Amino acid sequence: RDEIADEVPGVGRKCASLLMSKCGYENIVPVDIWMLRFLKDASYEVEVSNYKTNRGPSKEKYHEYEKIISEVARDHYNVSPIIFQCTLWGRHSTYKNKIPENPNQLEIEF
Repeated sequence: RDEIADEVPGVGRKCASLLMSKCGYENIVPVDIWMLRFLKDASYEVEVSNYKTNRGPSKEKYHEYEKIISEVARDHYNVSPIIFQCTLWGRHSTYKNKIPENPNQLEIEF
């Protein structure tokens, strides 16, 4: 992912992660605004950028956030990180539903 993001003009880590997840990589997570909001609402210390004026997280922060998301997916829900991300995005991308403060309270039906 980092090689794609570094070598392909106009492609960042999120886009490269999304591409790789669509190709079957289940341990790659597109860290988008919805995942950052989930982490922040779940009391993780994350920086939610204003994407209208700023770029996304740095390479180091991106990897840090992806690791946290992966651990929550495996430890709390026993699913792959990409399945967790897709489910969370699908249920909350309109952000009309408040994400629970405790990630253990998030109801995911498969």
